[in-house]
Amino acid sequence: MPAWLADRFMPWKGQIVLAQGNTDTFEVIEVSADGHTADIQSFSLSKQKPLGGVLKGIPCTMLLPFKEGAIHFRKSAWSLIP
Repeated sequence: MPAWLADRFMPWKGQIVLAQGNTDTFEVIEVSADGHTADIQSFSLSKQKPLGGVLKGIPCTMLLPFKEGAIHFRKSAWSLIP
């Protein structure tokens, strides 16, 4: 396996992820055969169910693994830090 591929996050179907520049959580619906893009859907952690429509063709490089209990800041929250 090439070194660049070993370090890259590879989402899988059913995984809960975050998308860079967005504060929502998403469920991975499908990953392309080449692993470069994914179809994702907004997901409510409290209700444990999908919300809204499917976003197709999102680059996997824009997705991050969701970690339970991690603190995720909205962009506006950074302005509150002195």
